Amino acid sequence: MLVLGALLPEQAPEIVEHRFEPALSDLDFARRLDEISRRRGGPPIGVHVKLDTGMGRFGFPLERALDVFCELAGLRGLRLVGAMMHFPSADEPDGVGFTRAQIGAFLKIREAVAAAGIRVPLWHAANSAGILLHPESHLDAVRPGLALYGGIQAASAKLRQAMTLKTRIVLVRDFPAGATLGYGRTFRTARASRIAALPIGYADGFSRANSNKGQALVRGRRAPIVGRVSMDAVLVDVTDAPGAAAGDEVVLYGRQGEAEISIVEAAERLGTIPYELMTSAHRARAEDFPGSQKYE
Repeated sequence: MLVLGALLPEQAPEIVEHRFEPALSDLDFARRLDEISRRRGGPPIGVHVKLDTGMGRFGFPLERALDVFCELAGLRGLRLVGAMMHFPSADEPDGVGFTRAQIGAFLKIREAVAAAGIRVPLWHAANSAGILLHPESHLDAVRPGLALYGGIQAASAKLRQAMTLKTRIVLVRDFPAGATLGYGRTFRTARASRIAALPIGYADGFSRANSNKGQALVRGRRAPIVGRVSMDAVLVDVTDAPGAAAGDEVVLYGRQGEAEISIVEAAERLGTIPYELMTSAHRARAEDFPGSQKYE
């Protein structure tokens, strides 16, 4: 199991105990890991060296890279398994030049490490955008993320969304024209309307930014979210979904019949990225919360 994020010194014993493979960005942590690994005995702990080629977050600076590899190669409690980098803008049209420069810098380090007689089996760089848009970044391994959920759009991608967020109607009420709905009374009905209440809200990871903006699928039709998204309730106008009733399934992200609200579309509507919507939604246990949301 590759641990991608930075780690604290006190987490080193757990890494050794479970034989995780950390991505290293700090030599002090590497030395601590080596010490614990040698003291406990057993095979060396596999490690990946993270290089900062322009993400500016984790990783060793390129000017120190060869020295880092040389030191790590001499630590008997560790075993060099891989080297990695991270793309900040591989999915952006104006990021092509920067991404190619990153790949070039990474490959130069690989050549220098090999020339120094240091063996590193796996060199990996490509995220989902790298896989789809920059084949020269594939190297020895790739790290798909968003593409695994079908949450990325590219001309070369034929992906099906693998995530669905659904709930059920718990109440349907009729309102006359001119009625105000929800906190702050931010929505006023322009006609006689049928409004459905859903038992999901921002506490469940359904963004409050969907207020008066988001959409849902009810009986295979799109229905607008009206009023503010509450902590645990959402209102949907089902006037144009004849027969909508308590108990009906409602799809917030995903497909219902021939209709679909993709995670990409929903994210663009809110001015964010699919990852934020996917990771915000969490699973509720149906046996504990009958009729509540379901995350697949």
